[in-house]
Amino acid sequence: MIISDRMQYMAAAGAYFGGFFGRIHPGLGTPVRVNLMSRVVSTLFMLAAMMFVGGENEGIFQVVPTICISTFLMSYLFAIPAAVRLRSKYPNVHRPFRVPVNNTVGKPMGTVCFLWIALGTFVAVFPGTLEAVFGTEYPFVDIWGVSQLTFSVFTLITLAVIVAIGVLGYVFGRKLRTPTSADGAASAEVGVG
Repeated sequence: MIISDRMQYMAAAGAYFGGFFGRIHPGLGTPVRVNLMSRVVSTLFMLAAMMFVGGENEGIFQVVPTICISTFLMSYLFAIPAAVRLRSKYPNVHRPFRVPVNNTVGKPMGTVCFLWIALGTFVAVFPGTLEAVFGTEYPFVDIWGVSQLTFSVFTLITLAVIVAIGVLGYVFGRKLRTPTSADGAASAEVGVG
């Protein structure tokens, strides 16, 4: 999960999430501002979970990590198609790592990975749904410590807040983006400090 802070830093460094977060600490070599932001946001989510769930506190410690892991998994819903698309649209761009297959094999591999990630994301966000579809018993409260409604509401609210934070970051980064070509490429003044 450590990589998520680096991903957020890179978004900010590219002027897609407010320039304030697009800085590396000169002494530590880490994105300290993003580290602090993610710690504050995760603490706020935990406090909200404790207030929202009330007396079902044991279930919180199963729900919160699951949401955290599922958001990490969800990022690959965008990364895999982007990698496949960029590989075929810009085949001559040097990349430090390439899957050692041609696009004829790479596209189906990407599709299979995407479908497994989509299934994993669905199961993480809506546990017990597929079991109900296939008529398999799924004792939700015994497994999660909270009701399915509580789990679903908390998960969907959390995901909505995360999307809202991303959209706000993108909007605040807009003034840092300056078009450099007709295809909409952008540059930003970010760095160390």
